[in-house]
Amino acid sequence: MAAGPWGWGLAVLLLLLLAVLRCAARRLRSRSAAKSAALSRDGDVSALLVTAHPDDEVMFFAPTLLCLGRAGARLAVLCCSAGDYYNQGEIRKKELEQSCCLLGVPASSVTVVDHRDLPDSPSVEWDTQLLASFVLKHIEANNINLVVTFDAGGVSGHANHISLYTALRYSVLPASLGASLWCYTVNVMFVCKQLITARAKGTAFIVPPAGALLVFLSLRPLLLFSFLISEQRHILTPSAV
Repeated sequence: MAAGPWGWGLAVLLLLLLAVLRCAARRLRSRSAAKSAALSRDGDVSALLVTAHPDDEVMFFAPTLLCLGRAGARLAVLCCSAGDYYNQGEIRKKELEQSCCLLGVPASSVTVVDHRDLPDSPSVEWDTQLLASFVLKHIEANNINLVVTFDAGGVSGHANHISLYTALRYSVLPASLGASLWCYTVNVMFVCKQLITARAKGTAFIVPPAGALLVFLSLRPLLLFSFLISEQRHILTPSAV
């Protein structure tokens, strides 16, 4: 059945949206490179990515790690659980190391906290003091001066993600007064949070299936997630506490 004028109009609108997103992605790459270069000029950057589960590093922070790596920063990852929700913790730890290797983080700089009081669970809020103790210890032992983690909403609303932000915001940073420590959180822009299906009697709409659109975007992660350093919100510095 041929598409009506509304169907063609929607298809054209989607194409225009994708064109705009591609332009935005190029601008973000350029701004990210400039920001990373500035960080490197300010001195040696020793960056720590703090995540909740194996796969967070690639799902949410891959562009940031790659950007910092190109700028010459020393990279480390502290994953605060083994991701054992489905009893696959050992497998996921190995996958984490492999993923980090591809992102420029050597296995020797990847640490997994496998603590019984920090379970992988979307409904469990972690003990922020316990979390802070692990993070602070890692910062001090490795001379970290830049930390990246989730925002106040945990990106996806996951309780474990939110606990990391809370621990850094209210425990780690106040304890780091006087130190040269910068903390950044992801600033998430979901390009397609929801696809609305329009239906009208007697009219067939030619609309790309949601799966196809998301696959297209996933091939260009900068379009789906703006997790570049230049787009990350600076939540607090020691001097601002």
